[in-house]
Order: sequence, then C-alpha cells, then structure tokens
Amino acid sequence: MNVLLYTATAAMLFIMAEAQTASMPFEKELGATPEALPLAIWLIKKTTKLYKTLCNLRGTCDTDWSHLPQEHLLIPEIHSESKCYPSTFEKEGCLELLAEGLFSFRIFLEYLQETLFPKKPELTQYLWPATEFLANSLKSQLKNPDCMQPIPDAIDDDLVHKIAMYTGWTPAILRHTILRRYLKFMDTAASAIQSIKTS
Repeated sequence: MNVLLYTATAAMLFIMAEAQTASMPFEKELGATPEALPLAIWLIKKTTKLYKTLCNLRGTCDTDWSHLPQEHLLIPEIHSESKCYPSTFEKEGCLELLAEGLFSFRIFLEYLQETLFPKKPELTQYLWPATEFLANSLKSQLKNPDCMQPIPDAIDDDLVHKIAMYTGWTPAILRHTILRRYLKFMDTAASAIQSIKTS
C-alpha cells in the first residue's frame, strides 16, 4: 500500500514539475515573463500571419460576412463607448474589460487550435496559452484582482455546444469569423494597453 502511494505521489510530482518547466510559445522571442504590450503585439503579428495563411489556402477573406448574425455566439469585442477608448478611458475599468474579454476567448481559440490546421498544430497551438498569459498579466495589474470571477463552466459548456451544433455557417466561415474578431479585439487591446502603460 505504501509503495503504491509513494509511486502515485512521485508520478504526480513529476507531472507537476513538467508542467512548471514547460515553455510558453513566446519565450524564445520575448522571454519567460514578457510585459503586456510586447506580448499583445507578438500575438497580433503571429495571428495576422495565420490569418493570411488561411486566406491563401481557403480563399475566405474576400467575402463580406458582416451581414450574418453573430451576437448569439458571444464572441468578445470592445465597444467604442467602453472604458478602453480615449474619450471614456478609465484604467481600472479597461484592465478588467480586457482581461475578461481575453479569458472569454478560450473556447473560441481552443476550437481554432483543434480545427483550423489539425495536421499542423504548430501553426495554432500558441493561441490560447499566450492569450491566457496576457489575460492573467492584465488581471494582476488590477487593484483587486480577486474581484474578477472566473467564467462559469456552464457558460463555457454552452458555448462549446453552440459551436459544435451551429449550422448557420460553414465551418470555414465560422473559423474565419472567430479569427477576424480576435484580431480586431487584439488591435484595440494593444492600443488600450499602451494607454494603460502611460497613464
């Protein structure tokens, strides 16, 4: 019994050590703990390159799908009247909005990682890990980080179900829309992070 307990404990410690030493996808270029702005810019550059690759391979970027209904998918966005725009800027509110939005992208980015280029995971595997790191970095700058509640599992499960069952668009349009909306969010986020940094 003691031998089994020791073996199980040793295995768990090994797994934890592996997780702690696993490198993030941006480490080689930005170091282990990059600041928020360089990481946001890195994400924009990487994802823009991915977007162009998708355009060249699938030819889905010349189509205007803005008329298609998107609100029920709950893809995060930053509205012009939010606390992250110059006319209504407020540091604490903007930090919370950015972090919350980035955390809310998890289901969508994991969907892209699984379905966009399944035979070439290296093209997309950075998406959620780097975005989560950025979200946590921004959250840590809040005066009271604990005020941010984690997204309930029920909401995430509902989104997974909606994405899996959604038949309003082809998968190509859905993936393209998520990627385009993510880039739009990140462009606004980078500008907002610059304002936060100088405020």
